[in-house]
Amino acid sequence: MEYCVYIHRRKDTKQIFYVGEGRVKYRRPYQKGRRNPHWVNIVNKHGYEIEIWSCWPDQQSAWLEEIKLIAFFNSVGVELTNMTAGGEGRLQHTPSEETRQKISKAGKGRPANHLKTQIKIQFLTGEYTIFPSVSEASQALKVSRRLIRMWQTGVAKPEHHGVQSAIKLPRR
Repeated sequence: MEYCVYIHRRKDTKQIFYVGEGRVKYRRPYQKGRRNPHWVNIVNKHGYEIEIWSCWPDQQSAWLEEIKLIAFFNSVGVELTNMTAGGEGRLQHTPSEETRQKISKAGKGRPANHLKTQIKIQFLTGEYTIFPSVSEASQALKVSRRLIRMWQTGVAKPEHHGVQSAIKLPRR
C-alpha cells in the first residue's frame, strides 16, 4: 500500500495530537520538517510516538480516512494540532486577489534565484566552461538539471559524462 494515515501521540500522556496522511515511500509520518508551530511545540516539549492507522492503495482513499479521523477526534473533544479538516488541506486554498497582489509586490525588484549563481563545469581534459545557470549547462551538455545538482553534491559521478566536477559560483 502506497499511502498511509497516521497519528502522532504525546510521549508522556499517549494523547493523540495530530492526524496525517502521506506516502509510505517518503516516510512522511516520521518526518519532523514542514510541520506547523503548534505541532513543533508539542514535540519539543513532550516528544511523540508514531502510529500507522491504516494504509491505502490510492491517495483519495487515504484523504477520506484522514478527514473522517480528524472529524471523529474533534467530535469527542481531542485537541488536534491539525490546521485543516484533512484531505488536501491547504492545496484547496486559493489566495484572495489582495493576497496575490501583496505577494507579487513583495517579489518585485528581487533578482530571480537562477541569476544569483553560475556553474563551472570542469571537464576531464582540464578545460572548463562557466555557464550562467544550471539550466543552460544542462542544455549545453544534454543532461538533466537534476544530474548536474547530483554532481555538485557528490551523489552521482560526473566522470561518466566526461566531466570532472560541477561547482556553483557566486555571480559577480
